[in-house]
Amino acid sequence: MTMRYLRSVGIFTIAQAAAAILAFFYALIAARLLGVVQFGLFQALMGIYGLLAAFSMPLNLATVHCVGISAPDKRRCVAGEFLRLAIYVSALCAIAVAFFSPAIMQVLRTGSVWPVLWLAALLVTTALLTTFFGILQGIQSYGQFSIAKVAHPLMTLILGSLLMLWGKQVSGAMAGYTMGMTFVLIYLFIQRDLYEWGKGFQHIRDELRSIAWIIATFGVLLLMDNAPIIFARAYLTEEQSGTFGALYSLRNVVWAFAFAVSFPLYAHLISGEKGRATVMQALILISALAIVFIAAGWICPQWLFRTLFGEPFIGAADYMVPYGFSLWLQMAAMIFMFYQVAKGMMRAFHLILPAVVLLLMLLVFKTQVTDLIVAQMISAGSYFIVAGIAFWRKRRKLPIP
Repeated sequence: MTMRYLRSVGIFTIAQAAAAILAFFYALIAARLLGVVQFGLFQALMGIYGLLAAFSMPLNLATVHCVGISAPDKRRCVAGEFLRLAIYVSALCAIAVAFFSPAIMQVLRTGSVWPVLWLAALLVTTALLTTFFGILQGIQSYGQFSIAKVAHPLMTLILGSLLMLWGKQVSGAMAGYTMGMTFVLIYLFIQRDLYEWGKGFQHIRDELRSIAWIIATFGVLLLMDNAPIIFARAYLTEEQSGTFGALYSLRNVVWAFAFAVSFPLYAHLISGEKGRATVMQALILISALAIVFIAAGWICPQWLFRTLFGEPFIGAADYMVPYGFSLWLQMAAMIFMFYQVAKGMMRAFHLILPAVVLLLMLLVFKTQVTDLIVAQMISAGSYFIVAGIAFWRKRRKLPIP
């Protein structure tokens, strides 16, 4: 390895860690400034955001791959096509959110349309920024990538905190995300050596077909992760939704690392490796994360929530252990889903079943925080049943229906 490569890896790792810490710190500040009730609304809106922004991460991966393998003289054209695609898809999602804003206001009890409109704007800025991140990674401009990666959560923290202190509450918290990303996007759009506007999508059409299963898998994983917080705000008391919101926010500590484990796993598997040893390593890593989370919930949950979120959120301590087991199942499902996609074993039914089970469970049982956690567990369990049958048939060299 060259020193230049090691330096790039070091900068990239530090930037990722710094961005994650800043994002988590922003959630903690929001919890203290908003209080239990408003923080529950904030996290429910972020749950909708997580669902509707499901296309952003696969788009980022496709951009990294397609820009990286393109000839140097074609990279700007490819980058421009991905940016236009990000604009089209995110604009459609934003328009849909704005159109259904009255219904969203009623279900989530927002009291104002502004948090929903800021959510719509956030979908556009997220799609563009993650696409730019893919471009920078594709051309291996890790220094510029790392600066942008840290700059947007830092700007979000500063601007969002000021807006919440100014009394803008959830609207300010949502606006902080959008404004923080917008400042970074302005800088990146000025860098015209990164992209070139053109017509059509001839350079990326085949790439998009190849990631269809990845997009579908991301959609189901994000549904399993984000749907319960939306149902919490819609059907539980406002205090209960805030309590579950604290759990939902804390899960970012392990969820981000789970994605960090899954992406390299997928890359190894599609490169032709058999993958059993790699899958076991991935399962060990996510199990270690889950065990630490569960242990913290067993040993010092009240101290943890009191220290991080404040005294009003201490009720979340009662649910940390079962929520940790739910996260464990979800992360394990993530590993096996990526394995199935990489090995060509994924079938539509394998994704549809856990999604349907989750939604049915949430619609029928939604009176307590525990109900939401159990729904996540049963949803993941239903996936393991159909996936287990698929693995068994493959081992016996039978066709997978």
